[in-house]
Amino acid sequence: MFDTFSIPFFSIIMPSYLGEYPNAASNRQIKFRRAIESVLSQSFTNFELIIIADGCTDTLEIAQDYYDDRIKCFYMKKQKPFSGAVRTMGIHRSRGEYVCYLDTDDYFKINHLEFIKNGIEKNNKPNFIHFADNLNSGEMAFGRMGTSNICHENNKKYFWPDDYNHDWKFILTYFYPNGIHIGQSGYMVCHIPGKMDE
Repeated sequence: MFDTFSIPFFSIIMPSYLGEYPNAASNRQIKFRRAIESVLSQSFTNFELIIIADGCTDTLEIAQDYYDDRIKCFYMKKQKPFSGAVRTMGIHRSRGEYVCYLDTDDYFKINHLEFIKNGIEKNNKPNFIHFADNLNSGEMAFGRMGTSNICHENNKKYFWPDDYNHDWKFILTYFYPNGIHIGQSGYMVCHIPGKMDE
């Protein structure tokens, strides 16, 4: 069983608001469960999953169904839409050596964390690591990476900007030009809004 006093290698931060908003993914509660289960199914198991309930009691109720001491769930009052404060809170609550992210409507392939850990070790433990999320990716380019494609050292000084474009602002601030790009031959994370069967 996971030792609650040891430091996990990864902290996976998952912000969660399961209510309705413009352009929200469908079947959000089902996808939230799928996301959690994809983390619990990882081939590399030394992690903690930090779920931040963004003013959403449904998040707390669903998270309680998973009896795994690697899962930590925290509640904060509802933030404005697309606020970076939710992920920032996750960073502040995390204990892992490295931080990565997963949105509730996405899911990790089974060797996602193992792939990233191997990339970290092969590159002498860089501060930032990223990969393009498309088949046979070459050089990283804008539009080929997102929140679920990045990993960084756990340093409490990092914060997510508080507006709609905070994903790109965070990536541009910390990953360009400092990030190490690792290539891969297939998808490590799936994010397909509105679909359940892919």
